[in-house]
Formats: sequence, C-alpha cells, structure tokens
Amino acid sequence: MFRKILVANRGEIAVRILRTLKEMGILSTALFSDADRNALHTKLADEAIGIGGNTPKESYLQIEKIIHVAKQCQAQAIHPGYGFLAENAVFAERCQEENIVFIGPSPYAIRLMGSKIASRTKMMECQVPVVPGYHDTLQDITVLQKKAQEIGFPIIIKASAGGGGKGMRICARPEELFWHLEACKREAKNAFGEDTLFLEHYIEKPRHIEFQIIGDHYGKVLHLFERECSIQRRHQKIIEEAPSIALNAELRATMGKIAVTAAQAVQYNSVGTIEFLLDPQENFYFLEMNTRIQVEHPVTEAITGLDLIREQICIAQGEPLSPSLESIKINGNALECRLYAEDPQQNFLPTTGTLTDWYFPPLPQVRIDTGISAGEEVSIYYDPLLAKIITHGPDRLEAIRKMEVALKKFSLFGCTTNLPFLLKILQSPAFIHGKLHTHFIEENEAILFKTELPETLLKSALLAGMFYRFRQRFQENASANPPLLSALPPGFRNNRTRPTEESFQAQGHSWSVFYVAKNATELEAQLSEDPYHLRLVEETFPHMRLEINGRQQNFRVLSTPEELFIHTLEGSLTLKILSRFPETKHLLANEFDTAPMPGKVTKIFVSVGDQVTPGTLLLILEAMKMEHTVVATQNGKIREIYYQIGDLVQRGSKLFDLEP
Repeated sequence: MFRKILVANRGEIAVRILRTLKEMGILSTALFSDADRNALHTKLADEAIGIGGNTPKESYLQIEKIIHVAKQCQAQAIHPGYGFLAENAVFAERCQEENIVFIGPSPYAIRLMGSKIASRTKMMECQVPVVPGYHDTLQDITVLQKKAQEIGFPIIIKASAGGGGKGMRICARPEELFWHLEACKREAKNAFGEDTLFLEHYIEKPRHIEFQIIGDHYGKVLHLFERECSIQRRHQKIIEEAPSIALNAELRATMGKIAVTAAQAVQYNSVGTIEFLLDPQENFYFLEMNTRIQVEHPVTEAITGLDLIREQICIAQGEPLSPSLESIKINGNALECRLYAEDPQQNFLPTTGTLTDWYFPPLPQVRIDTGISAGEEVSIYYDPLLAKIITHGPDRLEAIRKMEVALKKFSLFGCTTNLPFLLKILQSPAFIHGKLHTHFIEENEAILFKTELPETLLKSALLAGMFYRFRQRFQENASANPPLLSALPPGFRNNRTRPTEESFQAQGHSWSVFYVAKNATELEAQLSEDPYHLRLVEETFPHMRLEINGRQQNFRVLSTPEELFIHTLEGSLTLKILSRFPETKHLLANEFDTAPMPGKVTKIFVSVGDQVTPGTLLLILEAMKMEHTVVATQNGKIREIYYQIGDLVQRGSKLFDLEP
C-alpha cells in the first residue's frame, strides 16, 4: 500500500489527483516550477518541492530532477497525470530502475502505443480496422510528398509521437504539402523531441469516439463505455460527452469488444483509451491509444460512479480489477466543457493576464476541475486550459441545460476565454440535435462566431456600472471623517433638469448614462433617451441585486480605477470608465506590425532590407505549445526587426518597422 505519492504534474490534473489521494488517506508531494510557486496545486499538497525554471523543459520534463525529488521525499510512487511525462517510456523505465512505482502502464505499452506508426502496425496485426495511409520509417519530405499523392488528397499529417493537435495538419492541395510537412516536423520536434510523421487519408466529417479502457496486472481488461469528443478546434477537444448519441447498443458492443482486443494486444495494465473515427456510414477506424488518464475522464466517472484516479492507484498497488466493474451500467448522460484562455475571434490564439475574478457558485450535479484561483496569472509557459466544467443528468438534454446554466453563472475576468463560444455551441440547434462531427465548428461558424452582444446585456451592464459608481461615491462620502454630507447621496440635484453624467466605453462605442438620485438606493436614469427607474434590492460586495424598471437582476461587479467588470446571466462585459476630458487617440499599427499574442520567437523568415508582399512569411511565434505564423498584409521594405529567435514578446509588441 502506498503511503506517499509524488504528483509529477501541475494545474487542474494535479489538483484532481491530490483530491483522490486525500480521500484515500495517502500523503502527497507536489512539484512546482518558478512560475507555479503560488499555484493552487502547490497549496493543496501536503508538501510541495520546487524544481526551478519556468518552461516545461526546465521543470516538469526534467526526469532526473523528478526522480531525485521522489527519492528525497520517500514517495513510493509517482502519478504523472496527463501530458508532460505521462507517456514517456524512458521516465517509466527510470522509475522502475529506482524502485519507484510509475502509476501508469508498462514502458512497453507506452513505447508501442506512443508511436502512431508502431501502433497502427500492431492494430493491423490484430485485425483492428485502420485508416488507409503511410506509416513507414522513410521520412524524407520528398518521400512523404510522393506517398501523399498515392494516398490521395485530402490527407491528414500527424506526428507519430503526437497528441493534443500538435504536429497535426490537414492538407487539401498538393501545392501546400511541403509547407505543411515542414511545419508539422518543426512542431513535433519542439513538442515531443522527434519529428517522425505519418500520413492518412482524411475522412470527411467523422465522429471522434473513444472507449475508456481499464486493465490490471493479471490480464483482465474491460471497457467502461465510450465518450464522444467530436467538438474540436485545432484538432483538440473542447466539449466531450458520455455516452455518444451516435451509438446504439449493438455498435457500442462491437466497438467496445475491438477496443478491449486492442488493449489486450499490448498487455495493458492501467487506465487508458482506445480512440476511433466513426464515419457517417458507421464504419469505424482505429485512431490512436492514449496510455494515460484523459482530460475528459470526468464524464466517464459521472455515468459510472467510479473514481478513475483511485482505480489507477489500486491497479498500480497490484490489486486485481473488482468483479463489480463488469456489471456497471450507463447512468444518465454527462457533459464536459474545457475552459481555455484563448480568443475564438482571433483563430483561438492563446491569451494571458491576471484573473481579477474567478467565481463559480456551487450547483447540483455540476463539477469543476481547475488548478487556478482568483488573482493568479495565466502565463505563456503552459497549456491554456483553465478549468473543466462537468454536468450530469438523467438524459442528454438535461445535462446540456445544466451546463448552460453553469457557464452563465461562471464569472471570470482578467483574460479572454472561450466561455461565450462554448455557450454558443451548447445553444446551437445542431449540437442540441446531436449532429456532431470533427468539423462542427467550421460548419456552424456563421452562428458560433457572431460577436454582437444582446442589447439587454449592454444596457443592463451600463446601468449597473453607473449604479455601482454611484454607490462607491456614496460609501466614500459616508466613511469620510467627518462625513461629507452623508445625508445626501452623490449627484443629488434640487433641479432635476441637471442630472449627473456617467460615461463608459464598451464594444468600441462610448455611452453616457444620466441620472438623478432620489435617495441612497433609488435613481432615475436615462440611457439612449430611454427612462429607467433603479432601486437597490441587496448589496453584498461584489454582488449587487438591482431592480430596473420592475425587473430584479443579479450583478457581480468588480472595479479598477480604469474599468468595471460586470457579470450577469446574459453574459459579461468590461466597461472602460471615461474621463470627462477627451483623450488623444492613437493610430493603430498595421496588423502584422504587432504581436497577435504573447510568445517566443522561434523562426524569422526575413532580413532587414527585404521587400515583402501580402502573404510573405515573416516569423513564427510559439506560446502554450502552439505555433502562430505572422505574415505580411501589405507591400513594403523591412527597415528594422525588433526581436531575435528565442526572444519573448508581449501581445501588442511592435515586431517590425516597415517602409511602404
């Protein structure tokens, strides 16, 4: 029995593992990088040990440092979570050499299934259906180009050691193939340490279906049903559910049996997944095996009642699978939404910032897995996943409805996230009716990428912002020593034709709200020539319940000297507080002159003096494990380049000086 376990990860998965360790009565040690010194997982562990550095390569990927810490704290086992070293066979072998239990499968299974090429070969031996493609060891780009022509376009390029959409691209035309291959090799090398690629014929509009696998050390392997993971951006999942609406009992049994066969072929002895593509004709093909706990494991936990982290630990302790696992049935439906620090309107580029607000009220049958708290900084060093929200209900529609309410009540400010985008997906007719496939976002972009806010949200936020500012001044007056006319509210007028004006900027426009105070809790206001009567019902900072023209609403309002952050059930809005005096307006730089996201410069394609035209490749920025290529948008001559390869840049930093 384990007495202490080292958690060799960070963020929400580290917090998730720590919760189970506490419930099992097992002591925990956490690791932290310099950037994570004050992170939530370091505070929740029984002890936390720093391993230095900021980037993953300097910290959570340092095998020998982690082994040293495990020995130092006398941990009997290491849980790697997902990502980082979770599927690193060398790390698993080093644990064995040091007599430390690696909570995961054998190095053999990791190495075999971690290679998409080797795993495809193994699956073909086991009669598991695979997508037609090329997976040989000859990796010269000219060879790959020739094989792509033989397979037929469109093709999908994948890194053999890949995952999470890294080193993966779809190529529809032969003339684009060279650049896609080069980019995939570069991304794969940076993310996984090797650049082997394989090619597959690209299946149009498939569903992504994965089966949860669990196996012990005694040859017993079971599946715990499937998850639908078809809603993806950048080939990475953002919404998952269990079970899949596409599978009937017969198809579930067939796919589940083959998933178990695939796992048995590699003597699998932990928790993992077998992933398939399912085409519209119900043909399915092996995609890959993940030899670790998955990000989306909570939806399986919700419909089975199991704790998969506990099961992992019990297997690692040498316990056989419980006979009760064979009789588990699907209980209801579960949904998971991944909350990312990213901007969907900017091609899902990652964002950074300090979370000035992070509030999630407790709700029945709603779970949040996160490794972050209010006041923390979202940095460029790690994956932009902030949290996972999981809902469970007796049927799919109720799980969706609960998720919609949960997202609406989640208040966060400080960096741009995909939360509004997730809500649009949940509310779209195609999602509600289960018309899912891996191109769902592209097919429904007309609905999903609408940017206009509901007029009711804008007006109620402006009125709430005005009332909040009024109450701030009232409380400042009342708390002054001596009180400053505390009997009269700020903005009081004997002459009601001379109201007080409060001005804000929102959604690129300026707005003025005029008001006259009747007393400390009631105002008469005017916005866009419409009259409003406002009354304060309840005030518990930062919550405020206002009655606006007879309708009571809840608001959550936080402020800085320059801005107000306002959250309602209709959405969230940031209001810039405008001065009474005009400000000088600055001209915007050309689109490619400034960095579209914070990141590190990994490649520069041009030199000083080069002539560029629209579409010329300029440089590549890397942040949160993703690459972004900056291209010219106009003709000109490069007069100066402000950064070099390896430099870190902030969003909005000027990259080039261009002479028209």
